[in-house]
Amino acid sequence: MNIGKTIKQLRKDRGYSQITFGERCEISQSALSLIENGTRMPNKTTFRRICEVLEVPEELIYFLSIDESTIAQDKKEKFNTLYPWAKDLMMKIFLEDSNK
Repeated sequence: MNIGKTIKQLRKDRGYSQITFGERCEISQSALSLIENGTRMPNKTTFRRICEVLEVPEELIYFLSIDESTIAQDKKEKFNTLYPWAKDLMMKIFLEDSNK
């Protein structure tokens, strides 16, 4: 699971620089960089602010952060079949409307 990578992608999709996004989330650019690089996990307060600025539910970031390496071997085939479809659907539900 790579929450930092997901936050980085959503930030970029929204057109924020690290500096601007950090300011909006009330964290430094260096703290944001550590989060996005997976060196540090955001605390609950910071994570909530990140989600508010991105205008997404916390659960969406967790969902988008799932990767095949965290899936049990006997579930990988089903995961690889369903996850791309489910991810696309979640992106359409939560992200397309907010970009208009």
